[in-house]
Amino acid sequence: MTIRTRRTMLSATTALALAASVAVAGSSAGAGPAQKAGAAYAGTVLPGAFASMYPVDVTTTSQYYYVVDPGRYRIERVNRATGAIDKTTPGAGKGAGDGELAAARALAVDSAGAVYVADTPNHRVVKYDPTLQTVLAKWGTKGTAPGMFTNVYGVAVGPGLDKSGATTEVVYTIDSDRVQVFSKTGEFIRGFAGGFNQPRQIEVNKVTGDVYVVNARARQIVAFNKAGTKLFSFGTEGSALGQFKGDPRGVTVTRDGKIIFVTDDGNRRIQAFSATGANRGTALYAIGSPTSTTFVDARGIEVTPDGKLLVADEWDYSLKEFTVSGTGASLTRRLFGVPAPKTGANSPRGIALDTGGRIFVSDWWNQRIIRRTLPAGAITTWGKRGIRGEAGSLNFQWAVAVQPGTGYVFVASRESHEIKVFSNDGSKELFVWGKRSANLGDFTFPQGMTFAPDGTLWVADSGNSRIEQFKVDVAGKKATFLKALGSKGTGVGQFDMPTGISVAADGTIWVADTKNSRIQAYKGGAWRTPILKPSGATTKAFNTPWGVTAAPDGTIWVADTTNKRLVQMSNTGVFRQQVTGASAGTSDFLGPFQVIFAGANTAYMSDTWGNRVIKLTVS
Repeated sequence: MTIRTRRTMLSATTALALAASVAVAGSSAGAGPAQKAGAAYAGTVLPGAFASMYPVDVTTTSQYYYVVDPGRYRIERVNRATGAIDKTTPGAGKGAGDGELAAARALAVDSAGAVYVADTPNHRVVKYDPTLQTVLAKWGTKGTAPGMFTNVYGVAVGPGLDKSGATTEVVYTIDSDRVQVFSKTGEFIRGFAGGFNQPRQIEVNKVTGDVYVVNARARQIVAFNKAGTKLFSFGTEGSALGQFKGDPRGVTVTRDGKIIFVTDDGNRRIQAFSATGANRGTALYAIGSPTSTTFVDARGIEVTPDGKLLVADEWDYSLKEFTVSGTGASLTRRLFGVPAPKTGANSPRGIALDTGGRIFVSDWWNQRIIRRTLPAGAITTWGKRGIRGEAGSLNFQWAVAVQPGTGYVFVASRESHEIKVFSNDGSKELFVWGKRSANLGDFTFPQGMTFAPDGTLWVADSGNSRIEQFKVDVAGKKATFLKALGSKGTGVGQFDMPTGISVAADGTIWVADTKNSRIQAYKGGAWRTPILKPSGATTKAFNTPWGVTAAPDGTIWVADTTNKRLVQMSNTGVFRQQVTGASAGTSDFLGPFQVIFAGANTAYMSDTWGNRVIKLTVS
């Protein structure tokens, strides 16, 4: 999961074909020289569009279901009797304040009904009252010391040992390669390492006190006693009963402590295992199969107090309730399950234009590409949540770029570590290349893409802290690696999660060095001194910029994401102007990702956390 960052850029060649000159501008009191131009909000090209929910984990009381919905950055309370959402956490979107969450991944309830949330990217646990309106406690910061977290992925509440060794109700968490144990107010009690490989969720057997950890990349479940001593493990890679394919995600146990359920999403099924006696860890049966339609992408699971099995099926946008026994299960109710309408986007990232006057948008949370004929014409969408090797699938794609001359649409499928090429209308998947690797020509989380004036493709290979150049022959299904630039670090020509990339008409390569909060430029075999802030004016330094664009008039535009603004500077880094939501006459920019240009007076910007793509009129 991940964390929230993004990018892609329109090539200078395509931009020049669209416009001879353009500038996006804004005003900022006291920010520098007098403004010569301005940028005004001219409408929304794509508004927000959401599925009924994007559930990744669930927990229950006798009266309510509680659901983690990271697609809306909130927790939802569902009334079991009516099947309707009646409460949500009060935050207005992604954040770290009280009531706000990032992309949380798990939750649990205690015996009093309080709700504990693993707020994953914020590296903390948040405890809410049963109405979700009041934060009762929160603890954790980023780090590896006891009581700190590195992307806390799982949380569970159940019987455990306090500091004196007495049994009481405690909170278990999973992060990195360890389990940590806390009091219900966040006091650290103890921790134990499990040698995990990307662990995900955690659960407590309320009868025995055994703790079950989903050791995802090892394709297994590991069980510990309350003191942290390993008891047993089960699971291997495969599709036979008792095996897992892809990453198992969720784990739960029946209230009588006898059956463990595990989500085996790579095989599109839930598996049941014995939790007791000499046969503990033995597979009993499966619900669903790789060829069935029972599940699309099962994630979190929970057994209700009255014995129902509840499954969060994320990409079916639904909750599924089963009646279970010792030998099988049957579906009794499906709640929600409505996909997002095709008229908008959820957390849009990369955008691109073609010479036919169409805009292409990476609709990140909805796992699709949107093509719209401008200014307000026909909308086409394609893509679905999927895994490597699955035709037409996308996996939290970031960048999108249009190849000059052919109109082919290139998509950086970030979580699958590959580039996919589609026909202009998305009806055909034409070519795919790349795999997760540090080898030259491969990728680890590709986040940005652009075509250079010479027709080559540059990819911001963010996880490998470099940019890579390719010559791509789609018809011949061949991507020839040409060169790589950069390495991990803070020095000149080094990167920490490069995202935005653009190539100017003069061949200068511009890179948004996102986590280093700076812009870098490369030309003629040499890197220039990184730009930490535009010079010549009193203005903020860049803060995690996701996008950079070499505009047709030669100026450089930065999507300065955390500062919620666009910044224009000369190609030598001299400040020209900035655009904020207020200066443009619209609501605040919440997460500017990319700006692209189409004519002397028109620009488009993706506002990721604002869930929109907007048009700006430039004067």
